[in-house]
Amino acid sequence: LISTPIFQLTTAKYAQSVSFDALRDFTAISGVASAPFVITVGASFPGNTLAEFIAHVKANPGKLTFGSAGAGSTTHVAAVLVLKAAGLDMIHVPYRGVAPAFTDLLAGHIAMVAGSPVELKPYLESEKLKPLAVVDNKKSPHLPNVPIVTDTLKDCPPAVTYNGLLGPAHLPKDVVDTLSRELIAAGKSQEFRQRLLNVGLEPLLNTPEDFTKLIAADSAQWNGIMPGLNLKQQ
Repeated sequence: LISTPIFQLTTAKYAQSVSFDALRDFTAISGVASAPFVITVGASFPGNTLAEFIAHVKANPGKLTFGSAGAGSTTHVAAVLVLKAAGLDMIHVPYRGVAPAFTDLLAGHIAMVAGSPVELKPYLESEKLKPLAVVDNKKSPHLPNVPIVTDTLKDCPPAVTYNGLLGPAHLPKDVVDTLSRELIAAGKSQEFRQRLLNVGLEPLLNTPEDFTKLIAADSAQWNGIMPGLNLKQQ
């Protein structure tokens, strides 16, 4: 069994050499939580909205940098998705993980990072960064005052990662049903849901059938988007 971000599973083949298929090689058991990505700048950035960010980057094409957890990572994909939708030209700086990217964002060494509320949470009270837009079609309960990306970029698709439990292909149905039933039961516990919320996640407990449909929909979305992002050139 593995617990994995579905976003990473469905986009990996476009940025790396992988031998697995998200739909063929795994059995969906249950989703556990979800988190959108958030376009975030440092406190010193000359702009407080996504529109102001776009205007500033357009005035400085090819001069400003954005960081990610590494080439082809979900943070890289989410950032490029928004940059492409806005027609922006920025320099990609890949890090070995998202933590050092945020360290450089806070220090003013890079201009932007697309992180999830989980990654933003430790820094929100410091007032050293500014979340500009949630890359989703609904607001995040963790960032109720931050607008969604489509308020500014009408055609920008959402970038949301779904974490869930997967088993190997052809996992026996009785095993799948037992695991799913226990997870869904845990999801009804307020304590369990609160623990997810406390770390910046949104609870998502669903049946194997619904989780399979979610993975298929996520895969279909990224199959239509990823080739046009040209990540290997970023």
